[in-house]
Amino acid sequence: MSIIILHQRFCEYKTTFENLSPKTIKWHEMLFKSFVKFSSVSSIAEVNKKIVENWIIWGKTSRDWSPKTIRSSLVSLNVYLFLAWTRI
Repeated sequence: MSIIILHQRFCEYKTTFENLSPKTIKWHEMLFKSFVKFSSVSSIAEVNKKIVENWIIWGKTSRDWSPKTIRSSLVSLNVYLFLAWTRI
């Protein structure tokens, strides 16, 4: 299944079951688009530790991400990947 479709399901899940605000959902969407654009992955099977680490390094060095942004990004991506791998 496409990584984009899985992320749409993730956002729907977060909106429905966790009642996240539209602003928070927008943040998840922007973060995910950044990850997909940077990594060029199209399926969940392509994601690995090295790709995620390189994305975080890029965020820190090129975008000057704060430790809080890095932590939030990792948590968000981790939750998304877990739900995607378990097929929400």
